[in-house]
Amino acid sequence: MEHLRAKYGPGVVAQFDRPGNPLDKAASKVGITFNKNRRIIRTADSHRLVEWCKATAPQRQDGLIEALFKAYFEDGKDLSQRAELVACADASGLDGAAAGALIDSQVYRARLLDLALAAVLTLARTLLRSTCGRWRRKRGAGRGGASAACRSSSSTRRAVAGTP
Repeated sequence: MEHLRAKYGPGVVAQFDRPGNPLDKAASKVGITFNKNRRIIRTADSHRLVEWCKATAPQRQDGLIEALFKAYFEDGKDLSQRAELVACADASGLDGAAAGALIDSQVYRARLLDLALAAVLTLARTLLRSTCGRWRRKRGAGRGGASAACRSSSSTRRAVAGTP
């Protein structure tokens, strides 16, 4: 919680610490009890493990994700540690030794970067559309009255989408 306190302030942390807060209510509906003492960690290796599972044993993907979520959100495990990830793989019926070998390798690192870039570009497109649309409505501008930023964002959207 110290990370959240430093980033968002004590008021936000207090809101989520009180009984019956919205996050805990939603979690309880699906059988999750959040561990409030968990740390914020790097999760790249757990994401690589999921990508590997999708490619090699897709029928085990749900079980792996359940094991990872339980380990992190409920048990407060440090999923940046190889042993914790291997334990999650084992718990979901995957080959723990193969999972450990994956974690030790560079496999799927480029794939994660591609997925992250795609997510950032999608967010940027959404924000640009929203911002330019509001600007046009506020200013009463038609198609010809768009700002240089909105015209630029239109060409950026076309470039990202691969259309002329």
